[in-house]
Amino acid sequence: MPEVTLDALIPQASAADVFDRLRDFAAYPKYTDAVREVSVTDTGGDTLDSDWSVNFRNGILCWSERDRINADTLSIDFTQTDGDFDTFDGSWKVYSHPDGAVTVRFTTTKFSVWRSAFSTN
Repeated sequence: MPEVTLDALIPQASAADVFDRLRDFAAYPKYTDAVREVSVTDTGGDTLDSDWSVNFRNGILCWSERDRINADTLSIDFTQTDGDFDTFDGSWKVYSHPDGAVTVRFTTTKFSVWRSAFSTN
């Protein structure tokens, strides 16, 4: 399974503000057409369950995940619990820079998509 890491640099931003927006999964459909719907259930403490529906190629991918939010380290770890991926685990991490910029890093360490999701038919 491949490992994927993506970094986004956000100039002149507060790490805490970026993290608050990042952890607001239910708001994602407002920011991108790629995310159709996210339903979030607070399971108590720093753990959430979320159900995702996203546009992918000529179809829709759906999955559920368990999200562990750590506001102290500005990180989110997730593990798929059900859905179209064979496996999908990873993390989000927010880093501050001395110049006032912020980096958001997305890493997935286990990522395997159901093969028919890549079908061109």
